[in-house]
Amino acid sequence: MDFRNRTMGGFPGTPPVWYAYKHSTNCTDSTSYYLSQGPVETAHKPGFYQEMSDIVIPNFRKLQRSGFVFFNPMVITKRTRSVSGSSNFGAVSVNMSCTTPGNIRYDHRNYTGGWLAACIPLGDSYWGHINVPDVEARCLDVAWTSCLANRGSGSANFSESLAELDQAGHMLRNPLENVHSFNESFRNAARARGNASYLAGVLGVWQFASSEWLRYRYGLSPLIADAKAALKAWRKTYKPIVERHTSRASGSIVNTKSEHFSVLLGLGSVGVNQFRRTDYSVRATFLDEYATDQWTDLGLTYVNLIGLPWELTRLSFVSDWFINIGDLIYANIPRPTYRPLGGCFTILRKTSSDWTCSGWDSTNPLWNVSGAPSDTVATTTETKERRPNSDTHGSLAIKTDFRFDNLNRVADLTALIIQQISRMSFIGH
Repeated sequence: MDFRNRTMGGFPGTPPVWYAYKHSTNCTDSTSYYLSQGPVETAHKPGFYQEMSDIVIPNFRKLQRSGFVFFNPMVITKRTRSVSGSSNFGAVSVNMSCTTPGNIRYDHRNYTGGWLAACIPLGDSYWGHINVPDVEARCLDVAWTSCLANRGSGSANFSESLAELDQAGHMLRNPLENVHSFNESFRNAARARGNASYLAGVLGVWQFASSEWLRYRYGLSPLIADAKAALKAWRKTYKPIVERHTSRASGSIVNTKSEHFSVLLGLGSVGVNQFRRTDYSVRATFLDEYATDQWTDLGLTYVNLIGLPWELTRLSFVSDWFINIGDLIYANIPRPTYRPLGGCFTILRKTSSDWTCSGWDSTNPLWNVSGAPSDTVATTTETKERRPNSDTHGSLAIKTDFRFDNLNRVADLTALIIQQISRMSFIGH
């Protein structure tokens, strides 16, 4: 195996800032100037750059056709910079005393072009990725454990669905009792003559709605989906041959950072704002060889049976929102009939940075300043990494995304809270 590195592109843009200095050399004639002008050295020019590093497998195509599987390491990095708008600002020095002929009385300065790209510090620490190592490590652990838990999963999972239905049955009233309670609560709310009675009636109505929502989400809906999958499974023809199967899982996190800092210029101190966002996503993949059948596709295997006690544990599905206990159990169940071929992470980091000027934080009292830097700079850094991993054991981790931006998850949590409130004694008074 050989290491390979390739690059393309660059930042050949022309210097974006020009300066012009004018000086008066006559005490009595402020219009007598000599002029000097030229480009300002640019630290970060606009452009595009890409670099790729990977491990080359000799005779890769031939070996692949022979059945070999490779997850070779690879990293691709892309960077872009762009400058928008143009600054145009200047200053005139405060009048100087003129005691002898030849003294400078006025000093005129003017700057035009993309001042930000030339003057702000745009090193990796400013426009590179926002790294949060402990959170990223948790995201990798959660995705990998979930991927291993999915090994051998079929299109249906009857054991889990029946366990959730059993949980819902123990946690909630039966439908007939719930309808009767709803009617009583509705009547009480309609004829209530006090705040307490009215509140009890309203909470009764909410209890009914939340109860039936949870019954649908964790009882009926999974069973309906599994029944549809079962029909397809029974119609499908299964051959007792070993095939390759891929299990997958993914995770993501978002980090943002805002900064304000001052850049010292001869004319004063310029305020610069930067907003940076890093989108971090990971996809875990694992490849196995095994023979499948109808029972595997229906989720009725020894793996599902071993994990069944956890599914029957009260509110286990709520625990799985926050900690990957369920995935950890399923991931570490031995699968002796499987032949593991390995897997990998595919990690994508994408960072965008926007730089703008907020004006002068302060100006030098020796200068009368007009205008301020007004151009903007946008940078992007995108890194794609393939990282091999052949570990067949999961690990316990707190999840990085509780998915409370999902309306169904919020509705589930609200319904559970209402169910717990309804158990308090004052509801029955």
